[in-house]
Amino acid sequence: MDFQAFFLILATLSLDYLVATASVPALFAFGDSLVDAGDNEHLNTQARANHPPYGIDFENHQATGRFSNGCLVVDLIASYLGLPYPPAYYGTKNFQQGANFGSASSGVLPNTHTQGAQTLPQQVDDFQSMASQLQQQLGSNESSSLVSQSIFYICIGNNDVNNEFEQRKNLSTDFLQSVLDGVMEQMHRLYEMGARKFVVVGLSAVGCIPLNVQRDGSCAPVAQAAASSYNTMLRSALDEMSSTHQGIHIVLTNFYDLMVDTNTNPQQFGFEESTRACCEMGSRVLNCNDGVNICPDRSKYAFWDGVHQTEAFNKIAAARWWNGTSSDVHPFSIGELAAL
Repeated sequence: MDFQAFFLILATLSLDYLVATASVPALFAFGDSLVDAGDNEHLNTQARANHPPYGIDFENHQATGRFSNGCLVVDLIASYLGLPYPPAYYGTKNFQQGANFGSASSGVLPNTHTQGAQTLPQQVDDFQSMASQLQQQLGSNESSSLVSQSIFYICIGNNDVNNEFEQRKNLSTDFLQSVLDGVMEQMHRLYEMGARKFVVVGLSAVGCIPLNVQRDGSCAPVAQAAASSYNTMLRSALDEMSSTHQGIHIVLTNFYDLMVDTNTNPQQFGFEESTRACCEMGSRVLNCNDGVNICPDRSKYAFWDGVHQTEAFNKIAAARWWNGTSSDVHPFSIGELAAL
């Protein structure tokens, strides 16, 4: 059975209805290398995916700055919404259908990012500047309406937690709280700027990435425990924000469990390999360099390099988050958020 095709069918069962009733004019994305669509190409940083074999399965087989062989989850969510892929903020002047502020190697905390990458607060600063441009282009009423009806997609914190794990092999509750406080502060800023619809991607199973898996293929327990604790804290904070902020709607996606399930039972998802990267030299390092050997069938691998997933995995994640159950999304799906 083609399990990847099965998950896509599930996602499209109510897709026509949801897209037809959705009033989502734009998608704005914030985050790290799981989101970056090319912003780092315009920044003074070496955290870039601007060379082959990155993008080998993307449009025109082009390396665009995306850390994958093909589409990112946020690209696929945009397609479900009937929108174009959110363009890299620094590479476009037309923001009326969205923009991608994601910056590879970035984090929430100021000391997480690689030099030159944009932290989450800086990305929100960029959105604030963009919102001013929209107001000048569209007028106050129309620009406010666009922002309030748009979806704000946030995927951040993975580098904060992973870097702390790599450096200290220990992650305290105080550290996790500092990351969470930073995320919530920026969400409050976006809310004050008119954002009302949020998708927050839960922290990944950082102990399960090829960079961190143990020799037997199991996930690193310390990193896993920290990621699980953070996600519990995040869910509580988002529930509180939902109950105290008028007109807000927040979807929390379950990235962690999907990665754990893929690690322990890859065949269930149509994968043959879930602990090693498709890019052979990428399993124990971040990047996949030009000229190295890559797996011939990317659809059978969950990971493209030592940190980032393949397009095949991303399609499964997008499908489950768009139209999934309570084990995938909380308190409802992205498709339901789009229809509000």
